[in-house]
Amino acid sequence: MEFSQEQRIKLLNLVWNCRSLLSAEFKSQLQSIYGIDPDTGIIQSLDNMKHLESNQFQISRILRETIQHYCSRPGSKVTDEINRVLREQAFTILNRFVAIKLAERRGICYETISNGYESSGFQIYKDLVKNSHVSTENAYVQFIKSVFDDFSLDIPILFDRNSAQGQLMPRNNVLIEIINKLNDQELKSFWDFDETIGWVYQ
Repeated sequence: MEFSQEQRIKLLNLVWNCRSLLSAEFKSQLQSIYGIDPDTGIIQSLDNMKHLESNQFQISRILRETIQHYCSRPGSKVTDEINRVLREQAFTILNRFVAIKLAERRGICYETISNGYESSGFQIYKDLVKNSHVSTENAYVQFIKSVFDDFSLDIPILFDRNSAQGQLMPRNNVLIEIINKLNDQELKSFWDFDETIGWVYQ
């Protein structure tokens, strides 16, 4: 299918808005949680990150290793490489959500993000973990991560949560805002076309 100019503009606006939200969210996480400042290039030592939970400490280590690897290139600047990591994280999570939206429309997976907390897949998941004391918000994030893991069996290049490019997850308020944008009724027809993920990627 060839998208019209109007459709391309709508999709461009969706991608721009979502990536801007995710970039701002992940920048905040880098600064407030992981001790990495994209503005100054200051990276706190892992020895000073003992307050982190075990999974956060692992993410913190992977982020530092990735930045260090990128900085090994001649002429690289640490601020540029931190911002590269930031862009990659936002790019990856958005592509994952778009792929899931396309899969939902095709009946490949349970409804995951099309109705947020009311998505049928999440309702099944909640029944399976109903004795858990985890909040709805945290349970929903865990559910989405489990969907990532399921998809990683077939599309590891995008969904592998061990990938350095896919370590961060938006916190609840931004997560819901992104989902709401993807579920905009004006964009409903976009999820019928395989080309959509290609246009988002571009």
